[in-house]
Amino acid sequence: MRAWRSVAAVLALTVGLSVAIIAQTKRPAVKQDLSGTWMPSNWYHQMGGGDPGNLPRNTPTQDKASLLTPWGQERLKSWTPESDPDSRCLSPGAVRSYQSPYPIEFLQTSNRMTILFEYEHLVRRIYMDGRAHPKDFDPAPMGHSIGKWEGDTLVVDTVGLTDSTLLNGMGLPHSEELHLTERIRRILDGNILEVEFTFDDPKAYKEVWKAKSYWKNDPSVQVLEYNCDYVIDYRKLPPQ
Repeated sequence: MRAWRSVAAVLALTVGLSVAIIAQTKRPAVKQDLSGTWMPSNWYHQMGGGDPGNLPRNTPTQDKASLLTPWGQERLKSWTPESDPDSRCLSPGAVRSYQSPYPIEFLQTSNRMTILFEYEHLVRRIYMDGRAHPKDFDPAPMGHSIGKWEGDTLVVDTVGLTDSTLLNGMGLPHSEELHLTERIRRILDGNILEVEFTFDDPKAYKEVWKAKSYWKNDPSVQVLEYNCDYVIDYRKLPPQ
């Protein structure tokens, strides 16, 4: 009887190991791929660009003005539509570039992610080769970005963002101390791109805060030429 019990135990263990091995081999590989062309949520929800389907709406950012420090409040007060970088064909920066109603395209290689924005022909480079941020980087509209994969999510760490850019179209400012983190992943059926922003800027905001934007994969869309060469400095026009 004991012998039969031993055989049964061995068989049970063998079957259990076989099931575990099969389950492990059938487990789908994590898809670390963001390549393709994407259209922004506001194109569908606000501009009638087509059926949004299951595409979520972007997180509004207007209410974040309540988190501004005195420095940030003064910067917001100084903003006018005429002084906005967007009205002067200046780079909107790493955050606001996502908010235009134009497509973006991800070009992916093993050591770099490149984002092409149709809007103003902007280009953003995210280095994936393990390098650190340079210590002597001069602030720029897109800053300096390094990235890594956490499962199926691309985590992008950006510093060196010049304070000449804004976080939305209503003058929401940031300082050059801004530490921007993005978590970018495909969600739902894989045709929706979610970008979660974390803003850590102690000079401009009393606390760390977050926002999300969404994009829809559309293979029929191409990134086209964008011209912004008829520049008018509205600040210098005489009063009417």
